[in-house]
Amino acid sequence: MQRSREIARINGKAVKFIMDKLLNLCDKTRSLLHGAATSDTAMQTFFKSAIEYMRQTEGMLRARGDSVVAFCGKTNVGKSTLMNALLGEKIAPVRNCDWSARPVEYTYSGIPALLIADKYPPVKREFSNDDELSSALKDLTTMANPSLAVGQEHLVVQADFPILRDGLIICDMPGFLAATGDETEEKEGVHDFDIKEYLRKNGSFLQIYLISNAQLPDQSVIRFIRENLIDHPLTVVINYRESDDIEQRKRQLESSWGGALDRVLDFYYINAKKSCRQENDELNKLTSHIKRRSATTNREAAACEDLVNLYRNLYSYLFEFNHFESVRSIFPPTRIGVVRQLAYEYGEPSLVKAVERICVEK
Repeated sequence: MQRSREIARINGKAVKFIMDKLLNLCDKTRSLLHGAATSDTAMQTFFKSAIEYMRQTEGMLRARGDSVVAFCGKTNVGKSTLMNALLGEKIAPVRNCDWSARPVEYTYSGIPALLIADKYPPVKREFSNDDELSSALKDLTTMANPSLAVGQEHLVVQADFPILRDGLIICDMPGFLAATGDETEEKEGVHDFDIKEYLRKNGSFLQIYLISNAQLPDQSVIRFIRENLIDHPLTVVINYRESDDIEQRKRQLESSWGGALDRVLDFYYINAKKSCRQENDELNKLTSHIKRRSATTNREAAACEDLVNLYRNLYSYLFEFNHFESVRSIFPPTRIGVVRQLAYEYGEPSLVKAVERICVEK
């Protein structure tokens, strides 16, 4: 027993040392970006977004407990279809109904249950198996059983969903900017108040996955995101159809989203309907990303991935888009040296390679 405690103490110190090293690297990366000297407005905007990206990464590393992942987007972009693909079951309603008009959380439990969380004490219905739960949820969707009507309550669906076994919570949000039927109400959707309330209550550590179709974002979407979601870590998930030429559109989509939000963003592309029918690489990649960024035990890997993505984007921006001869005219050489040394000490090969690409004189 004493030896087990000693091993745990040593392992705890090792984990803290690694975490401190990673936090230090994030901090020095922000300092490097803060010290960038350029009069180019577009580059200044890029550096500002990269600094915010690092701030959110550091916040993720320092957060306690597991996070809530929220699927946000306009109505009918495939949020619930994607939810079903990730859960491995057709649970979430894929058409508009009273249930889909509420934030619905999905959590892990060995006993299938439906929880109306806004009541005190919470109302909980347990089921003997997943089929009974699915049947009750179907009744909610079709409103075939009026006694199960959910009204304005916040719902929690609990079952043995593999993706949620590490403590992750995924919330399927109602669509923002949904039409009210009143032509004078252009800025407020029928569900927007509920979305904002959910964000307010869960704002300490909330991962936002913006679900969109393969069209360029319109100004109303960008305005809503800027006003309500921009302070949270953002990942864009493009849910495309088989008829979309997605490979040809990726660069245009990423440039449009990143430019409109002034953010360095992670992008994932998935055909949610196809993924509901069969597991594929797109679904596996998105599942892995959600798990890494959300469960406490995986945040180190997620932060390292953030750093790799940032330095890759930085390289592309400096040398592929703007064709700069050298980074030394933009960044203080001593700060580049510090970041480079920290990357070597951390020792992740992909991170070292990404940092080296911008640190080496061009």
